Amino acid sequence: MDQFYPLQINYNNPTAKYKADSNLVNPLQVYSIVTHFGRAHCLSEMFAVSAYRNLPTAHPIFRILQPHIFGIIPVNVQARGVLVNPGENVFALFLSGGDHLHALLDRFFRQLKYQHFKVPEEFAARGVTDVPGYLYREDSIALW
Repeated sequence: MDQFYPLQINYNNPTAKYKADSNLVNPLQVYSIVTHFGRAHCLSEMFAVSAYRNLPTAHPIFRILQPHIFGIIPVNVQARGVLVNPGENVFALFLSGGDHLHALLDRFFRQLKYQHFKVPEEFAARGVTDVPGYLYREDSIALW
């Protein structure tokens, strides 16, 4: 499959527009909305709020989590107010799937199961249990 880059595309050509959308924009949309915003921000905020509400600051688990969850809530509040608010969705300006931000996130969270957080099962589902030299898998399994 040929790779198309933005500078190589003649935007008057409908085929080039289709190729640009399918090769460049669609993976970026999924990454930006689902992986980055959904997993990194929304899920992290859920754990951060729970930790701040339920764990005393002297609790060992809170002390482990605190460096990782520090600042998540204010960043997400600002993002919801500026980037993803219903009236002015920034994703809708740059990505064609941005108009359907809530539908994409809803679909992601409906498909998310507790098993996705179990490290060995997640690697098995991805089919990377036998990939040689996969250091992330090896380190994760050792910690698990």
